Amino acid sequence: MRGGFLKKEVLRLLKENKEGYISGGEMCKTLKVSRTAIWKVINKLREEGYPIESVPSKGYQLIEDHHLRSNAGLNILLEPYTYFDEGYFYASIDSTNDLLKRKSKDNYGKNIVAISKHQSKGKGRLGRTWESNEGLYMSYLLRPDIMPMEASLFTQIAAAAIVETFNEISDLEVQIKWPNDIVFKGKKICGILTELNAELNKVHYLIIGIGINLNQEFFNEDLHDIATSYKIETGKKIKITEFLEPFLNKFHFRVKKFLEEKSYKEAIEICRKHSAIIGKTVNIINGEDTRVCKVVDLTADGQLRVINEKNKEEVIFFGEVSIRGIDKNYI
Repeated sequence: MRGGFLKKEVLRLLKENKEGYISGGEMCKTLKVSRTAIWKVINKLREEGYPIESVPSKGYQLIEDHHLRSNAGLNILLEPYTYFDEGYFYASIDSTNDLLKRKSKDNYGKNIVAISKHQSKGKGRLGRTWESNEGLYMSYLLRPDIMPMEASLFTQIAAAAIVETFNEISDLEVQIKWPNDIVFKGKKICGILTELNAELNKVHYLIIGIGINLNQEFFNEDLHDIATSYKIETGKKIKITEFLEPFLNKFHFRVKKFLEEKSYKEAIEICRKHSAIIGKTVNIINGEDTRVCKVVDLTADGQLRVINEKNKEEVIFFGEVSIRGIDKNYI
């Protein structure tokens, strides 16, 4: 039995016996391994921070614990979700998107997930740096059988699931600033970065990277007026599993609907209902070019319908949005 698999199974047994102790002998019998193997795994779990008590003649007990601490814990969370095959958890990493790019060849054919509480080289759109402390940083590598032009729908699907999760766990009425930011009162609380590896007519894989500001209490001077966090807005600290668990459920549901039924109408409707920019005059920024447009709606596929500077309706497929009069300098 591989070490990683054994650790996951021991942790599962401990989690399933919340109200009492489970003996080493019972675990040996269930998992068909030696007492020494169980003892080694218990020690490794303790080193990772799991609060495990042991009492002679009774066995082991995992004290109530809702923290995400290991690959084993993450993979237990992922088990109900058929489109997430394997997960990797890090207390700190350079970038969860970059990690999955490195692992894409070793995990050929698999849909893989990376989760971290801190990134040293977090990325935003166009190569910008994303300040990544005390948050939830997660990336999902999927290998969907879709055309490359459909990949942008995953940004909208992720945004819809994020809004639904905030609505479930808090009273924060977050909004979506097309195409990839989640804001609260005009300040960024979450960003999405979708990266694509594809040929003209085939997607090899795409990575949906999501960074959520959870427990930050302050930001550097450049971000102070344009970024916020769950802790700043609610005054409460949150465990990453308190966001991750409901998000996994909602995100997987919407991914499955899209891949199995080509259904994403509900996700687009959530993005429309919670848009931060529909009905507003905004700057549409593409490189050095900035245009002033009024946002009318989202299309059925999640593009931006606007009235342009010539007073004609136009569909915007990509670009950055700056909300005039609300967060004029916020990109």
